[in-house]
Amino acid sequence: TVGVQTPAHSVKRRLRGGQNKFSEASVLDIAYEFLPLGCTAFGGPAAHIALFEKVFVQKLGWLPHSVFVELFALGQCLPGPASTQVAIAIGTLKQGVLGGLVAGLCFILPGMLMLTMLGMCVHTVGARADNPVFKGFCAGVSAAGVSLVARAAINLSRVTSTSTTTQTLNGLSALIAYLYSRPTTFPLLILAGGVISIFCESNPNVGVNEDKNKIQKHPARDEDEGIASYGMSKTGGACLLCACPLILAATFWIESQAHVFGSSGIIMWFARFFRVGSIILGGGQVVLPLLMTECIKYTNRDKCAEGDSQQIQCKLVPDYEALKSLDLSHPEVRSWLREDEFLTGLGLAQGMPGPLFNLSAYLGAVIASRTRAYALIGACTTWIGLFLPAFMLIFGALPWWGEIRQFQMYKRAMPGMNACAAGLVVAAVFALYDRVRANSPFPDDSVAIGMGSFIAVEVQQLPAPFAIFMAGCVGALRTYA
Repeated sequence: TVGVQTPAHSVKRRLRGGQNKFSEASVLDIAYEFLPLGCTAFGGPAAHIALFEKVFVQKLGWLPHSVFVELFALGQCLPGPASTQVAIAIGTLKQGVLGGLVAGLCFILPGMLMLTMLGMCVHTVGARADNPVFKGFCAGVSAAGVSLVARAAINLSRVTSTSTTTQTLNGLSALIAYLYSRPTTFPLLILAGGVISIFCESNPNVGVNEDKNKIQKHPARDEDEGIASYGMSKTGGACLLCACPLILAATFWIESQAHVFGSSGIIMWFARFFRVGSIILGGGQVVLPLLMTECIKYTNRDKCAEGDSQQIQCKLVPDYEALKSLDLSHPEVRSWLREDEFLTGLGLAQGMPGPLFNLSAYLGAVIASRTRAYALIGACTTWIGLFLPAFMLIFGALPWWGEIRQFQMYKRAMPGMNACAAGLVVAAVFALYDRVRANSPFPDDSVAIGMGSFIAVEVQQLPAPFAIFMAGCVGALRTYA
């Protein structure tokens, strides 16, 4: 039957013997750990993964490194924000669907509420987003985020790459991901690593082990890996996996019926944001161009200029500029908001905790403020539309992942898949380092802030959220120097 495994029954059944070396977690434990992360997890998805690894693998011991990296690889292969899906998966493995919902919502709600409030007062926000102190704070936070990514890359690579083959796959995965950072590159690298591992690993039955001096020759049981539940039944998971593309198809039909639903409204907002959330591979940065083209319509009308070669060159501009209607009141304007409003929200979202997908709440609040709908309703509509595919897909995939990971072929593939997944984190360190330098008002000092943050967390063992906040304060103070 379609249903959900009862978390309490599952935990009691699996952990009755008390021999599990990994910690149990109640729903309250999950909320207690994820809510602070939702308020302090700055720095983007790679930094979020680094925080999760530090908190849930190293500090709390909820899961082994091997399972954590598998969840990271699964998130990379599904559309949606990978860090949010990993958070949902961690909660689900400990307390079923309820645990997954609590983990996911506690992680993303704080940032969503902040950006919703900022979207309601967009003009004030726009002024603050251009403030040099605000930019300095964001630069400091970004630098600290990269240092946490570097720490996670070292830890994950050390644990997952224990043979010549996996070490080579780890390095090649990082190299290719850095040079060819495309949405489809990441899942393809993980799958390629699995195929190579099947044929090239000399001891394919050896899995990732916390103690590298011990060889894990026998397949681990779920209870031996801290797994209490996979959430839904396989039938329920299949229903969710089938429902997602059906709703996606319905969004295209809704778009074609604009004369019925209107060009702007709750139904159209949900349809467009759900469509974007269903097809995005690669995380928050990849979603930005799609969101911009869904919210802002471009045209070349009245913007043709004659170039030096006497050829006509037409530059695409927002339709409200071509129609000279900055307040978007012209009946032919199909844009929902202005470019400057979108970019202001982008700057604010990057300075907020949680996933960049929370930008949808800001956009919804701004869009709704121009209609008769309440800003909070608009924010909730667009936010649910963008995140709903991620929740549906991870809940649908987990019970099947739990089945597939018991297959011998999957076990043979996992060393290579894990090594390549860790290589993606290595590539993220260098890619984020480039972005920090390019976007910072003080590039060299940002690198120094990142180094100091790494020392604070790795050597001095300071809490990562505290180190991130202090780095932001240092960045803000640097603007006065």
